[in-house]
Amino acid sequence: MKLTYSWLSMMQLYIVIHILSAVIVSLFVTGFSALPYIRLLYILSYTTVCLIFVLKIRNKIYMDNSGFFSKVFLIYIFLFPMWLFLGMLDFGFYVVTDAYYFLFGVLVFYVFYNSIYYSLDLSIENRVLLRGTLLVGLLLVLIRQLSFSVPMEVVVALSTYVVIYIFHGVNQLWRLIFLFLIVLLAVSSNRAFFLQVIVVSYVFILARYGVFRTFVVTVFAWIFLSLAVNTFSYDIKEIFSGTPLDRRVSETLDILAGESIEDVSLPLMQREYEASQVRRFFIENPIYVIAGKGFGATLDMSASEDDSVVGSQLVGAEDTHNIHYLHYAILYRYGVAGCLLIALILLASIRFLYRCSCEFSKSNISFLPIWGSAIVIAMFGFSLFASSFVFSNPLWIMGLAAMVFYEKRIFI
Repeated sequence: MKLTYSWLSMMQLYIVIHILSAVIVSLFVTGFSALPYIRLLYILSYTTVCLIFVLKIRNKIYMDNSGFFSKVFLIYIFLFPMWLFLGMLDFGFYVVTDAYYFLFGVLVFYVFYNSIYYSLDLSIENRVLLRGTLLVGLLLVLIRQLSFSVPMEVVVALSTYVVIYIFHGVNQLWRLIFLFLIVLLAVSSNRAFFLQVIVVSYVFILARYGVFRTFVVTVFAWIFLSLAVNTFSYDIKEIFSGTPLDRRVSETLDILAGESIEDVSLPLMQREYEASQVRRFFIENPIYVIAGKGFGATLDMSASEDDSVVGSQLVGAEDTHNIHYLHYAILYRYGVAGCLLIALILLASIRFLYRCSCEFSKSNISFLPIWGSAIVIAMFGFSLFASSFVFSNPLWIMGLAAMVFYEKRIFI
């Protein structure tokens, strides 16, 4: 059988490999402890797929380095030796994994870019996309109901598809179907899922209704939400009682009502504890502020009160690699330089998605550039409280590759 590579097949292979990895690992390991093994299995498998792709086109690799996004990504690549050197100064197990994740991302970028170059554009109403999205979405819901591990990155990718279809699809029946699907995905998800859906949707709403009207509606919506939380807090908690969102809804409502994080949520308290450790490190070692501590940077979390964090570390609580808050994780590993670079990518992606959405009804913009910018925003939004999803996952890299490919083709 001849394997045909296109951006769609590369995406489909990523989804299939990631889902299978999660299901296989969940047969042996459960909870947070399973995440490193899931990532190891799917990354090694997908690396093999990418290397086969490179071998097939080794004499025909194409790349345009003249656009804004491509130049930003080149800066990102050129900073690799510096972050590797800083990591080697305090060498540990995670230096190797961080360096591999980084190089894996670079490989995925060039493979995905070329998979777009050697394939045709697909319209937003392409039946393969529509049916595939619905099928995988229902499969994820089924896997979750069977108590297997579900890769949340795939849920984010699928939910981004769905949000695009809801705002830009022309078939009302399909819109209704996808609205139902996103509700099913939301029921078995977390706060981060809602955050990334809201942020991406907000960009679409701004593009469609304008800044002023969106701002006015947002103010009234926030007032209504505040009144609802203060008046019906108990009733809302009862609605979600016994569901996967029970604890998260309860914590969120208590925080919105003015209660302190320390009294409400141990996981959120843990995140604040990690942030305080990062701040303390930079106060004591200001020389690291510019470029960070590099690959493999760890913190001593042995004094943490969150047993789920302390007990799930591969190396040990004294060398905890995962800092949950994304901005603190980037600052600790990559310094101010890394923060500025990521902020530039994120803000430019928001602008790219906004422009694509504004131009969508006026021109023949395909599905991929909209999804590319949306998935960058979605992944950073989703990872705001769980940074490891950005560092170990190539979805935002794929989105960046799509924007590099379409940047000059659409707007110039």
